[in-house]
Amino acid sequence: SWRASPGAVDAIRERFRAFGPPLAAQRLEETTDVKRHELRQWEIHRYLERRRLLGAAWVALDDEDLVDGAENRARRDVFVDRAVLVRSDVGLADDDVRRALEILGVGGAPD
Repeated sequence: SWRASPGAVDAIRERFRAFGPPLAAQRLEETTDVKRHELRQWEIHRYLERRRLLGAAWVALDDEDLVDGAENRARRDVFVDRAVLVRSDVGLADDDVRRALEILGVGGAPD
């Protein structure tokens, strides 16, 4: 739901800047469709598919599980080792960012 709130998007941009490169250079100009709220795995898959990014380097950070559960079975293989489950009661934490950077094969997270 953060994607529908300009204040939340700004907070994420600020958090990315705090990590420095390469996250500081990332733009959050595009997100999954803010008007459609379906099963999150499907929303992300549709976004990646439409932009022909499924073969590219990507990671999904979400507070909804994108791998486990019957509802995620159909696209599970696409999300295994590409999804970071963020605790909704904590928000984006340093360990989440470190894991995301590991998945992308880049450094830059503070120790």
